[in-house]
Amino acid sequence: MAKKSLFSKSEWQLIADGPEWVFAALSAADGNAALGVKSKESKAFKNVVSDYSTRSSLVKEVIADKLKPAKEIKDASVSEANRALLKINALLSDKLIQSDADAYRGFLKDIAESVAEAVGEGLLGVGEKLSANEEKTLKKIDSALVSKPSKGTEAGTITFKKTKTATKPASKKPAMRRTPAAPRKVIDGAEKVSSKYIAKHTVESGESLSYIAKKYYDSGSRENWMKIYEENKELIGDNPNMIQPGQILKIPRL
Repeated sequence: MAKKSLFSKSEWQLIADGPEWVFAALSAADGNAALGVKSKESKAFKNVVSDYSTRSSLVKEVIADKLKPAKEIKDASVSEANRALLKINALLSDKLIQSDADAYRGFLKDIAESVAEAVGEGLLGVGEKLSANEEKTLKKIDSALVSKPSKGTEAGTITFKKTKTATKPASKKPAMRRTPAAPRKVIDGAEKVSSKYIAKHTVESGESLSYIAKKYYDSGSRENWMKIYEENKELIGDNPNMIQPGQILKIPRL
């Protein structure tokens, strides 16, 4: 699912303008820097965005989006840019799972560092790599984009509170015999395990339980991804949105 669909039109405009807001903050911090310095910073900004390597689908969508930047960015002050980045950070926590939000935060921080270090200070860009104002602005950007626990949801994932359930007495009915399921193929890169499971899956950045269910069951339906969640609840915790890169999930047979 395209990440853009998780946001309203105005929210996506803010997300898509994230790189521009970072650049605006650093440009404002430079003040009346020489034209040559401004030109080198602008070139560094365009290069880091166009050449950015990522596995994040959200970052890829932002880079590919040709949406015209908001008019107020052009003459924004450091404070105005910082407020925009705070709003962006809040949207990331509200709309996205943790891994997607952190990937986008990292993208913006990488842009900030690349632009700030592109040239030195002085008339010809010679001298210290960062001015006092640039260092201060980088700290503001880093603070505005601090990672926060996400509350966001995606198709196939939910957020819910832990509830207590009554314990039912064990059934005395004889267990029904089931016809053994046909062996499933093991997906490339997955580790085959006992007969109860079809594989072990190592979570990668940007993945959700819905995505993983579709990979192994050919359907990312709620019923399917909940089977994976229930089997790995002790590892994942109470919120199925909060799977983390590097976690190894057991994929049960349907």
